[in-house]
Amino acid sequence: MSDSLSAPKGWRGFVKRYRGIVFVVTLVGSVHWVWYALQKNPRLVPPSERKDPFEIAQRIASEKWAEFVKSDKS
Repeated sequence: MSDSLSAPKGWRGFVKRYRGIVFVVTLVGSVHWVWYALQKNPRLVPPSERKDPFEIAQRIASEKWAEFVKSDKS
């Protein structure tokens, strides 16, 4: 086979082959970054109402782990 028929290599080939995954990961990361930036703006969210993303993640992980352990015992 000639090189012109093979898939591009390197970064360009990765992005071309997995463009959907690259798009979704970038989108999700951007949404989280914007949410975090909005949470830090005192005009939008008073300090008393701010949510710590690490506490949220820890709570969700704990809940999911409890569900997993509970379903594992059944």
